[in-house]
Amino acid sequence: MHRRIREWPPSGGTSAAAESVLEAPELERARVALLDALEWHGVAIVEGKRTKEGRFVLMEINAKFWGSHDLALAAGVDFPNDLVTLLEGGELAQPQMPYKKVRCTWPLGGDLWHAMARPTSLPRVLWDGVSPNVAHTFRWTDPGPWFFELLQWARSTPNALAEARKMR
Repeated sequence: MHRRIREWPPSGGTSAAAESVLEAPELERARVALLDALEWHGVAIVEGKRTKEGRFVLMEINAKFWGSHDLALAAGVDFPNDLVTLLEGGELAQPQMPYKKVRCTWPLGGDLWHAMARPTSLPRVLWDGVSPNVAHTFRWTDPGPWFFELLQWARSTPNALAEARKMR
């Protein structure tokens, strides 16, 4: 499970920074009960929000991998590999607990734009961007996706800047 720290756009959108959640048994039970009731067996993200009163409410269920699965990988959970193992008829190994608590940012995936729209978040965005304790999408062993992301970011920046200006 994870909790969004920052989103793009800030009013509600994709994760720009997120943190793994290690202990939330009530949410785990609710998620399992919901998917079991649906007889769902496969990839899914169950997304909810916390109300002002502190209750969690269901927003949606998506039967797909989520855009922030980099965070799961950084925390030691390899959902894509688990899916391949199951599709090949294999058995999943028992989870290696405890998973790591990890913060992950997507600087080009919205975190920098978030900071443009909410300038008070700029110091934390910059710190997360250079902190060795924060996971990022760039990997020296596989820089190709990051270069593609950089091209997308450059192409999208004019629209994002206009959107950020409207939010200030």
